[in-house]
Amino acid sequence: ATTTTSSSTTNDDKTNDERHIPPEVSQKSRPTLWLKLCSETNDIVDVDDSIDNPPEPTRYARMDKEGNYSCEVKLGRSEFAKIRWTKISRSLCDVGMTRTSNSNGGDHVTAWIKMRKGVDQHWVHLDGTLIVKPVNQPFHVKDGSILSLYGATGIAY
Repeated sequence: ATTTTSSSTTNDDKTNDERHIPPEVSQKSRPTLWLKLCSETNDIVDVDDSIDNPPEPTRYARMDKEGNYSCEVKLGRSEFAKIRWTKISRSLCDVGMTRTSNSNGGDHVTAWIKMRKGVDQHWVHLDGTLIVKPVNQPFHVKDGSILSLYGATGIAY
């Protein structure tokens, strides 16, 4: 059985007003998140590339516990994400990629999401469906998936 207090709400308890995203939040463009499966010292930049300011955030890979290269970025309310709306937690989820080497000498790259909040504490959706996954347990994401930080389509990446 689940017990709730009057100060907490579940996703089902939210009214349409609570789910409404203000236009100044929904119409703001999202920054591009750069996840690179190489170290910063090994990053190759094309000399003809005319990027004046490197994109932020850029995350570079590090060797993880299993001996694979992984990089990740935390999503939520922050300056780099251009989200100031207080209904969005500062720490909703991590988005990352992992590169593993197989016995044939090739590499396999996997994209994943790891939730930082329980389902009763967020309204994060993947491809229009509420994410109901355990906290801190990465799960695979297919290419082209849409991650929305508030509702089925709100604040989407």
